[in-house]
Amino acid sequence: MLVLRMVEVALQQGVPIPRVLIVVGDAMGGATGCRIASVGVALHRGVPWREAWRSARGEALAHGDGQADDVDEALLDILDDALASSWLHGDAPTIRLQTAIEQWHKDQRAAIEQRAARLSVTLLLPTGLCFLPAFVLIGVIPIIASFMA
Repeated sequence: MLVLRMVEVALQQGVPIPRVLIVVGDAMGGATGCRIASVGVALHRGVPWREAWRSARGEALAHGDGQADDVDEALLDILDDALASSWLHGDAPTIRLQTAIEQWHKDQRAAIEQRAARLSVTLLLPTGLCFLPAFVLIGVIPIIASFMA
């Protein structure tokens, strides 16, 4: 989310897309940051949009600290989708980027709510299994015994 906000702010200030990708990728660091920066460098050199993103997804960049396999493909997809129309057709990049940020936020909230629902069931089941025998022993058996006596 922070990366998307940084890209959005830089684009609102009028920074070109290749420069934004280079600076944000360098600031982000790691394997994903290297790939984002490599897209910016490729675009700056005149490589077509799709080819730049395809090479960033395809190449295994060894970052030196063993993070070559730790790439956030979802972030790459979001940036590619949000900025492609702007690069290819000259549309305003911030509108699509804001929409992508809102969608990411909704997806994260839905995932949190789903995990919370699973947690409540996970916590309720052992609690119920502990209290049910006590309820039967203290509440139900004495009532049945009082009817039989």
